[in-house]
Amino acid sequence: MSRRDEIKALITNHSRRLQKLKEQLAYEGKSADPKIPMEIEDIETKIAELQTELKEIENRDQANIEAIKNQQGLIAEDGQFIPDEETLAPPLPAFDSYLLETSDVPTGTVSLRSKFYIEREEDALLKNQVVKRRSITTIQAPRQTGKSSLLERGLHYARKNEVKVIKLDLQGLDKVDLDSSDTFLRVLAEFIADRMDLDSAIVVEIWERPLAPKRKLTAFMQKHILSTHDDPIILALDEADRLLETDFYADFFGLIRFWYNEGASDDEWEKLNTVLVISTEPHLFIDDIGQSPFNVGLKLNLEDFDEAQIRDLNRRYGGPVQEQDLPAMMKLLNGHPYLTHQAIYTMAVKKLSWADLTRITTTDDGPFADHLSHQYQLILNKPGLKKALKQIIHADHCPDEKALYHLSRAGLIKGSSGTYTLRCDLYRVYFERKLGK
Repeated sequence: MSRRDEIKALITNHSRRLQKLKEQLAYEGKSADPKIPMEIEDIETKIAELQTELKEIENRDQANIEAIKNQQGLIAEDGQFIPDEETLAPPLPAFDSYLLETSDVPTGTVSLRSKFYIEREEDALLKNQVVKRRSITTIQAPRQTGKSSLLERGLHYARKNEVKVIKLDLQGLDKVDLDSSDTFLRVLAEFIADRMDLDSAIVVEIWERPLAPKRKLTAFMQKHILSTHDDPIILALDEADRLLETDFYADFFGLIRFWYNEGASDDEWEKLNTVLVISTEPHLFIDDIGQSPFNVGLKLNLEDFDEAQIRDLNRRYGGPVQEQDLPAMMKLLNGHPYLTHQAIYTMAVKKLSWADLTRITTTDDGPFADHLSHQYQLILNKPGLKKALKQIIHADHCPDEKALYHLSRAGLIKGSSGTYTLRCDLYRVYFERKLGK
């Protein structure tokens, strides 16, 4: 299924759920569960984000159609125009203006075929890890640092090496899927069965047994997944910290650790590799370090781009940022991968100078307008988050652990041990103006 079709299906599913909730709210009135309006708001936000992404894909496809009229190539399943049939792009020997004409607007996960993906040390470490047996890998970084792009490349490498991959993005789950441990574990089992081409009746049969939910999923994994395959299997959970919204997250992550421990003495469980992608500090997930999957295995902490990586990306776009302007870019964006990519892309496409770009960085029609607006919407109706962000702007400190979790996950702040700052100068300038003194 292409990403376009996947988005359309998600919008349809979310819209159906939204309609049911609105009907329930209208029928029950004041006696309705107070969680219903919150879920309605969440779904409406999710639909709006999906519609924005769909529009970007449609705009890109139109550009591809125009490009292909004059160029030989093919349209890949994800809608990108490919001038050759390579799966992964080699490093660029020199700038090719044609690549700019056919490149994607920087947003979301970077395509495997993109020639503008900047490899980091973590790419090699992840590739080495995903072909092993009995491993846990944690990829941690703020939002829009490249976690999902790194994950996709690691999983692509695993598939090439005949490792079976099961990947679930928890952001795609509805709130009802997280109602209880039993509901979530069954949803997870059904997803795994689907990806492994198993009859869904297997899950139905197991869930009818008089067992606790964790034992049901464990039995399903051992009997129907691990025992039927000789090669390693990867279970990858993107946006895994969404489980922090539940009251069973500690039990689930304890289960992941239990499976890992079983692999030390059980040949079946030794086949299982787990990859967890999170945006927040691991200590927020589980108090008992003996039950935590985050203090074993490989931990990949993605940082923002350094100066060398920014120079590399700038070179790939033909050098729109002049040498003397690179320090100013670093100061304003602090190597934020998405913002840096967006800035260089905009300068290259619109032929802007750094001075031109800085004049429109926080305007409503500037290159960062949608991104900044989205970040502001995250805190707009949340006084606690506004207060916390103002404290960090003016004092580099915030005592509210819950607010720190939400702001860190959104990628707005960085820091630890009680000292926090805005992630980049652009955020500081923008939010100082929005929030006031």
